[in-house]
Amino acid sequence: ALIDKQDAAFHNEHLGPNYCKDIKVMTQLDNLIGNQLKADKNQLATIIKSGLAITDPPIPVPRLGMLVTNVYATLYSVFRDVPLEAISQDGRITKGAKAQLAYIRLMITRNQLQRARNAGANTPTFWNQIDDNLQFQMRHPSTYQLAFSKLILQKDQALWDGTRLSIDDVSLPTEAKIQAEQALVSTTSKPGQISMS
Repeated sequence: ALIDKQDAAFHNEHLGPNYCKDIKVMTQLDNLIGNQLKADKNQLATIIKSGLAITDPPIPVPRLGMLVTNVYATLYSVFRDVPLEAISQDGRITKGAKAQLAYIRLMITRNQLQRARNAGANTPTFWNQIDDNLQFQMRHPSTYQLAFSKLILQKDQALWDGTRLSIDDVSLPTEAKIQAEQALVSTTSKPGQISMS
């Protein structure tokens, strides 16, 4: 969609005229975009995992604000010249985006603990576990998704204190907790005005 929004001069210079009809160009473009997305996804995982080293005694995991700062300073060029202490407070980074990073970190940690506990077992990758869980989440109304996000942020804030973690510590919010939070969200939000505040 972003490429389609560019003007004809951009298309002619970088892609050639009628690029949409050229199977070779479209294949190369699809491969380029796919490779960039894979690289970004791997870089995101590397940034998150760097704070999750399993050591004895445990090293404190960076707070969410520092994770947000590291991810945005590394992956988004618009934040490269922004002072580090200002990045996590930048208004362009929503609570929803922060909840997404907290969720990914929680899922990566769960996966690492599952792999450690079940050495040799065929544990799915954390990306597959994330995809499966998000497909489940997307079947619910926006109030449910908001409730889940709020609980993920609360868990993230409470969880990372440098102590040893068990698989129970990094469990996702229970259905009962999500529904209780969803009821609260539903009663405190005006129709069409659901927010993370």
